[in-house]
Amino acid sequence: MHDRYLSGESHSKRTEFECYHLATSVQLLNYEISHKSQVYDRDAIWTATVLINWIVFYSVETQVPEEVWPLSPSLSEIPWFQLQKGMRVMWQLASPDRLRGLFTKPANNVEERCLGLPPPQPGIKGISKPLVELCDLDESSTSETNPYHIAVRTLSNLLNQPGTSPQSLKFLGFVNTIDDQFEALLKARDPRALLLMSIWYGLIPKSAWWISLRASLERRAIDIYLDRYHADEPRIQKALACF
Repeated sequence: MHDRYLSGESHSKRTEFECYHLATSVQLLNYEISHKSQVYDRDAIWTATVLINWIVFYSVETQVPEEVWPLSPSLSEIPWFQLQKGMRVMWQLASPDRLRGLFTKPANNVEERCLGLPPPQPGIKGISKPLVELCDLDESSTSETNPYHIAVRTLSNLLNQPGTSPQSLKFLGFVNTIDDQFEALLKARDPRALLLMSIWYGLIPKSAWWISLRASLERRAIDIYLDRYHADEPRIQKALACF
């Protein structure tokens, strides 16, 4: 996969060799999680899960925005999102942050984790004015009262920390805190939800090669979609201009 990236053939179809090894990896991982795993197996399970997730993120067999979500009529949702949701389940199963685990970090670095994040703070402190206006947020907004609140709060944390290192994987905190309400908005191609996704895609570091190619293409697709179907909505266009 990385060799294809380095050779400039990132968008070509996966070879039979790649497909075989990916399928075998998934089968072996499924076997491990279907049986009672030992504590010392958990780091390997988590590592395999992350690598498979990266492969799915990376695999975009087109360079045409019209052929990806949300422009493609054949795609009802973001192709990689269901697997990303499964990462939350795997986090609970593998507990990579447990004591003496390979991925354990000091408690004061908990904000660097991309999973197991604490609930976002209510209100609008630290959120930019364009996002507040776009998503109808106010001082009393919470995840229960506004379906955009969690996404905006998590996204704002990234916007307020320019130059986020890809090694910390903080940028994955956005998709890993998406709840059912926001997911439903994305499936419905809600323009505000799409715009938040576009902003997040734009923050992904180019050095994160396994996701930056997809991010660039799907961001273009979202922006085309918003220009095509929501050009007459001032708040959407204002926010597009700001980000």
